[in-house]
Amino acid sequence: IMIGEIRDLETAEIAMKAAQTGHMVLSTLHTNDSVSAVARLLDLGIPEYLIASSVSAILAQRLVRKLCSCHGYKDVSTAHAERLIAAGWTNPPNNIAWPKGCSLCDYTGYKGRIGIYELLTVDEPIRTILRGSYKPEQVRDAARAGGMRRMQEDALEKLQAGVTTLDEIIRVVPMDIQSDGVVFEHCGQKLSALFRFCPYCGVAREFEEISSAASTLEIREGVLN
Repeated sequence: IMIGEIRDLETAEIAMKAAQTGHMVLSTLHTNDSVSAVARLLDLGIPEYLIASSVSAILAQRLVRKLCSCHGYKDVSTAHAERLIAAGWTNPPNNIAWPKGCSLCDYTGYKGRIGIYELLTVDEPIRTILRGSYKPEQVRDAARAGGMRRMQEDALEKLQAGVTTLDEIIRVVPMDIQSDGVVFEHCGQKLSALFRFCPYCGVAREFEEISSAASTLEIREGVLN
């Protein structure tokens, strides 16, 4: 049974009852990650024990833009390496894929999209947590102990394979920043290493890594002129 979207208690109850009678029920929820879907069902009024007995798995997904075939590689600067480490890439490479832009991708550097996934399997340890005093941290820890990969990890694998870019991942995927921040020498404020622009003074942190979209736009304007 396919239910387009669960957005109220009545729809959620129909889905749970159908699942309990042995039907395979597929539906969607709007949440940040897979664990948050449990909290969303609780907010709608579904009790913990019913979620534990009815839900089999929750798949969270995001779509990021793929690099066009015209992409190239550039050396990883110190600032860029800091951003990669903050995103969870413990051993940054010497070079990384970077968008260029051509007529095939309309000079954006990207063409097509690819999914970033996170699958939460509701196994017995998680069901036990749901039947007790539910806490999102406990479910997340139990899922991680059971081998669940976060969206962030899946995204970093695709970044390592040269499928997409760090900027695109940061724009789309919820990130667990693994850095206490660095001091921006222009204004002295402490910023996350993921920030390309300072929110305090508005100055770009990496002048050599300005998005290719700006440069390709200048090229297009020059051609048009």
